[in-house]
Amino acid sequence: MFKVLLYVFALIFLAIMLYIIITINSFKKAKNDVRVAYRKMDVYMKKKWDLIPTLIEIVKPYSKHQLTTLESVIRLRNTTYDNMSKEKKIKTIDELDYRARKLLSTSKDNSSLSEKENYKKLVHNLEMANKEILDAKIHYNE
Repeated sequence: MFKVLLYVFALIFLAIMLYIIITINSFKKAKNDVRVAYRKMDVYMKKKWDLIPTLIEIVKPYSKHQLTTLESVIRLRNTTYDNMSKEKKIKTIDELDYRARKLLSTSKDNSSLSEKENYKKLVHNLEMANKEILDAKIHYNE
């Protein structure tokens, strides 16, 4: 009778330990998934971050009337990306995106600028970066 009781307790103990191990591993996997999703999003945000100086150089001669928007884009871009926290990076990229869209929308009205090939390529690259960031944010938030 004592042996049977010992086997039952051993079996219960093993079941509890197995449950704990599986739970810990699932938490570790979830934590790693979040890290991977953030790193992926960070790569796309950095890609967009690196496109902004090109945008500024292309749009600058055509945006004299949008000087405040241009200056705010430059100010945001001059902050050091690598030293920012995760939350600050996301917030800054969102703000930069808003300002860059505003700058692009006013620049699209300028026919001589919108016909330039490097401008078209830049707009396409920015749109692709936005799509990639959005996809990565969706995965990150899951």
